[in-house]
Amino acid sequence: MHILIPSLFLFPALCLASLLDNREAEPCAPTSYTITNFHYTAGPSGAPAQIVFDFQSAYANTSFIDDPALAGAVCNATAANGEIPNETECSTGRANLIFDLRAPQQNADFQIPHSWHCNGQQWQSSTHHKIDPLDCSTDAAGTLTCGSSTNVFVPEDVRRVCAHPECWPGGKRS
Repeated sequence: MHILIPSLFLFPALCLASLLDNREAEPCAPTSYTITNFHYTAGPSGAPAQIVFDFQSAYANTSFIDDPALAGAVCNATAANGEIPNETECSTGRANLIFDLRAPQQNADFQIPHSWHCNGQQWQSSTHHKIDPLDCSTDAAGTLTCGSSTNVFVPEDVRRVCAHPECWPGGKRS
């Protein structure tokens, strides 16, 4: 009986703490990610391949967000041997947005790690996204071309990763 009484108080306290933590993350969490102008081109086996797309993050309130992806970023990977590398950095001016392939490159199935600053703290997400719809065709020379116009999706695994002033590039908020 004595063991049950502390448990009755502990469970609601843990639930409340979880709710408060989620509310704290909401203003710092992106509301959506958008990929536009997705293009994948690959020649026959061993020929060059390229993936290129535009990426943009969105937030409910941007007044305390420092994220170069807000203005948009170009993600572009080219491989002379036809094998697109993982951990390709997108052009934000800061190493805060990369994409990894989760399946064969022609499937357009990605893991997208993204980081930003909010209220002096560093945040990160790691989002799985598969481009859909994906329209592909192969020409007479064997070149595969795939494209998609706009994909909007919700960021996943959003979390604060650093709360110290050293989180900012150069130790100061820019």
